[in-house]
Amino acid sequence: MQALAKIHIGKKALGLDDDTYRAMLHRLTGHESAKALTAAQMVRVLEEMKRNGAFAKPLKGTRRPLEGQYAKKLQALWIAGWNLGVIKNKDDKALIAFVSRQTGLSHTRFLRYADDARRAIEALKGWIAREAGISWGDGAKTAEDFALRILFRQWNILRAAGVKSVKTGNLILLISDNFADQIRFAGRAPMREQWHRLMNNLGQAVRGVKNGTT
Repeated sequence: MQALAKIHIGKKALGLDDDTYRAMLHRLTGHESAKALTAAQMVRVLEEMKRNGAFAKPLKGTRRPLEGQYAKKLQALWIAGWNLGVIKNKDDKALIAFVSRQTGLSHTRFLRYADDARRAIEALKGWIAREAGISWGDGAKTAEDFALRILFRQWNILRAAGVKSVKTGNLILLISDNFADQIRFAGRAPMREQWHRLMNNLGQAVRGVKNGTT
């Protein structure tokens, strides 16, 4: 495959808009059009694209993880919104589209500055807080605090809807009973490893309430 054609394929694979693409070319070569590049400069651009994952092939049956310094935090919030019945599409592409609307950047991998990341993160937290009625307080300082805030709000949504119990694994959570005791029991040591499953199980019930199927 000719290098020029591969550069255009790389642009599409990375989701680069025209301005971001031209800025990358200029940074690497001093030119803003791939047609103006020498063979050596094209190699330099292709190496940069490869480094950013443009031509990586995921293993069969696996999905390439979302990339970028702030991707994990954004993805955790996105899934939290999904499990609170706020976000209707949990797919990574929907998150990337949200980030693009907030920052003008076409992918989480391009969130390299704290100001850009903060804009996307705070917009997402604000949306979830408004729609789900969750309070972030002064911010979730640890993974434990973050998980417990989500679980507690899910619990209250289900209680308000009259849901009496939710099955999680081989256990039944009694929604009408004490939250702390039930969550501690269901997520018993090692507690942190169980929270993802708990939030997903409660999330399924919350979405059922929101969609009128529970």
